[in-house]
Amino acid sequence: MTEIAKRASVIAVVNLKGGVGKTTLAVNLAAGLANRSSGERNFTVLLVDLDTQASATAYMLGEQKPDPENNLQAVMGRWLTEKQELIKPANITGRVQMPNPVFRGAWPTLHLLQSYPGDRDVEYGAYAKFARKEDVLQQKKHYRILGYLFEEIIKDYDYILFDCPPHYNWITGGAVLMSDDIIVPVIPDFLSTNGLRDLVLTLAEDIAMLSPDSSKRIRAIALMLSDGNTVHARYTEEVRCRYLPDLQKESRLARELLQDCEIWDGLSRRAAVQKCTQNYEPISSMPADEVPRVELEKMVDSILLWKGQKR
Repeated sequence: MTEIAKRASVIAVVNLKGGVGKTTLAVNLAAGLANRSSGERNFTVLLVDLDTQASATAYMLGEQKPDPENNLQAVMGRWLTEKQELIKPANITGRVQMPNPVFRGAWPTLHLLQSYPGDRDVEYGAYAKFARKEDVLQQKKHYRILGYLFEEIIKDYDYILFDCPPHYNWITGGAVLMSDDIIVPVIPDFLSTNGLRDLVLTLAEDIAMLSPDSSKRIRAIALMLSDGNTVHARYTEEVRCRYLPDLQKESRLARELLQDCEIWDGLSRRAAVQKCTQNYEPISSMPADEVPRVELEKMVDSILLWKGQKR
């Protein structure tokens, strides 16, 4: 009997504002999922660093230098010059056959598609390849490049997570288009929550235009880096009780996008989280009763329940 090929559950971690804990959340959710199992095997997870700042790559590789040949920009560059068609398993850091595993190899089912710091040329080149009026304005073919490039490896994973850039370009849009679910990290303060409306409406309009029959949703807003002060507490309530209900009333598309949205407590601001990052270790390496580990596992539980996965 021919085995039916699986397809990874794809999750985009998105915010247009930097400094909200997006990379910390994306990397640690990926590690947390790779630390869970279905039956006798751990879930296979790929973290894709889409940001040319390459912060997720630096966090997961530690002192290792980024690979100039096996990163997303290099693959896209070869695709533009027709020297490579799709992302190959050999381009993925951390696979069994690859040296230099992520997080010192402690999570063998957690892999990384690296970014390369500062290399934006291929991003612009890929856009330019389709920069004809009929393509960009009507079909937006450049938004579908990521989905095409991942065709060969999407069946190799249970979960693929995108750490998106802190701005909305075709790379972010392409990740959203390819994803099943979206997670939005937000600091509960004025500047961060103030941008939530624009982000939700932008995503809603793009999804309606590019993937009108899809069931993709913002499944969670993660309230990040709260330190328990009264301002954070007030804005936490604002998000729960005013921002989201007002958005759902304002736009039918936003209402559909948010209809299954959960509000997560996220990762609070703690020295232990910063220490993990500085030591190039995921929060999953902490003892199970440490507060950041407890916070992370609650979010991982929620993700697994989205697809009815065993824990």
